[in-house]
Amino acid sequence: MSKVRQLDHPLPSGIHLDQRFDPMAPLPVPSLPEGADWLHQLKWDGIRLLAFIHEGHIELYTRKMEKRTAQYQPIAAALAAYLPLEGHSVLLDGEAVVFDSELQRPSFSLILKRQRSASSTWQQFTLTYVVFDLLAFNGEDMRQYPYEQRHQTLLELMPERTASLFVTDVFTNGSALWEWVEANGWEGIVSKHRHSPYRQGKLHREWVKRKKRLNLTVLAVGYIINNGRIASLILLQVDGIYVGRVASGLNETHRTLLQKWTQQYGVSKPIVGSLASFPTELKREQLQWFSQPLPCDVMALELTSAGVLRHPKLLALPSKQHLLN
Repeated sequence: MSKVRQLDHPLPSGIHLDQRFDPMAPLPVPSLPEGADWLHQLKWDGIRLLAFIHEGHIELYTRKMEKRTAQYQPIAAALAAYLPLEGHSVLLDGEAVVFDSELQRPSFSLILKRQRSASSTWQQFTLTYVVFDLLAFNGEDMRQYPYEQRHQTLLELMPERTASLFVTDVFTNGSALWEWVEANGWEGIVSKHRHSPYRQGKLHREWVKRKKRLNLTVLAVGYIINNGRIASLILLQVDGIYVGRVASGLNETHRTLLQKWTQQYGVSKPIVGSLASFPTELKREQLQWFSQPLPCDVMALELTSAGVLRHPKLLALPSKQHLLN
């Protein structure tokens, strides 16, 4: 097991593992960049995680530079046991993911569920750490070097792949990779300029990301009333996790169907979950709940790090005949 304590870091002077450090983030684009100057990677649907390793000690940090070593102890243990890293001091950048065993791809919903669960249940979720950058190596600041060089050094440093720890692959054909992403239901692609140094935050144009729009079936468990009208639906995933509310796409036909559903299944309190599990701002609204959740199809740009849908749009409710049945 890894040891967790305050370390005297042999880090380069320009790297501070606190709020002064802002990990490089890709910018959203509608289409992938083309040309030989770009390398492409799968976008891993998980939690950003930086790992500092020195003399057998491990520290893990989130994108906001919050220390989370204890919460991701299986990753710390995997890094401590990884023999090629023995004797080196490194700062890695990567993603903690949980794979959906049926879909054979990372699931943000699963890692978010782990994050929201009691620690006694964490063993139900198998963590994998996918490494995609090397920021410091034996006291040297690697951020100044081109991305392609950093990635090659990373591959030489970590040549062995395990179920819980590996370096992500890079591809030169972004179009072919995007076709694979669409065919296999992955989240998207991150493209990085070969000669890109590692820059703070989003003050750059050298890392970009293209993501698939999400199309999913969720459960409407109630709605918000504004000025006497149904304004938006309150949404949960099928596993009961709150994912936001949707107003876009809601039309008068939908409102009529929802009123009929309310006549049969309307209740004053949520049946699925408790009011305490919903966001505080929701409790200030005029709400109508259902005793029977209503499945609906929605589209969204993404599921944010907070676990809510970004810019959701209602695509369909069950038909009137389906509701009557």
